[in-house]
Amino acid sequence: MMADGGEAQVEGSERTTTAHAGDGFEAVLVTAPRCHLCDDAKHLLKEMQHDYPLIVREVELSSDEGMALSRRFSMPFPPLLLIDGVRFGHGRISRRKLVRLLDQRSGRGS
Repeated sequence: MMADGGEAQVEGSERTTTAHAGDGFEAVLVTAPRCHLCDDAKHLLKEMQHDYPLIVREVELSSDEGMALSRRFSMPFPPLLLIDGVRFGHGRISRRKLVRLLDQRSGRGS
């Protein structure tokens, strides 16, 4: 659902940052070593960058920022994906849901 100003709202989530229109979508991926779901998510985001203006930033779970995001968004296991500061999901990231969200945000969706 789009809120005033074109920001998506996800029930029960908190916004960490706001990407400015025209800058693309900020994707923050919290990862851990030897995590195959993290590797899958990184690969998915890299592929999605061909079709969407994604600014991807990877944050190591063991870092102070990673631990803070993990606690803030109650991440049960990695990876954690935030889109424009809003929790998108964790674990196995759904390509279909991500495409749907990015299409809506970019005006491609109906």
